[in-house]
Amino acid sequence: MMGFGSKYLIILGVVILAGCSEAPQAGTQGVPSVGFQQKHEMQHADGGAFSAHYAGDESRADGCHSSAMPNFGLNRFDDFWGEGHASFLQASVEVGLVAVAKPPSNCSPVYGIFDIISDANPHDTIHVYVDFIGDTKATYDVVSGTGRFAHATGTGTWEFTRTGPNRYEDTWSGTLSF
Repeated sequence: MMGFGSKYLIILGVVILAGCSEAPQAGTQGVPSVGFQQKHEMQHADGGAFSAHYAGDESRADGCHSSAMPNFGLNRFDDFWGEGHASFLQASVEVGLVAVAKPPSNCSPVYGIFDIISDANPHDTIHVYVDFIGDTKATYDVVSGTGRFAHATGTGTWEFTRTGPNRYEDTWSGTLSF
């Protein structure tokens, strides 16, 4: 059984500890508290202007009359594979798939997905979604990544030009944060 003195010391200890948590500490007035998530973002925040240029192969069906995907309103998928250089990834490759709509939309590209993969470290990858605003121009959103780019985000434009049979060149321009 605790005596009066023991109870008094326990209560006094609780009051002092509770008071300490509310009182400002010397030298910290006006300094905002930084939580774990903020510290993590501050330590890992990187990025800025993003640009890239690739050249490679485009695999696509000629014509606009395929019925390969009747239930999705899509005519076909075009594959892209190119080598080039990108901000933050340096020498890299891009691999993409673009969905093309069925007539009567004049077989226009609708959307696509791309991975941009570092040559030096293939675990460093950026995953990008493109939404077409013309036949050869799209806006893009970086939706995720792997390795160094695990928390990547960003936006911008992607444009490509067909340079010959089944050949293309493209340019990415925008932002990248990771």
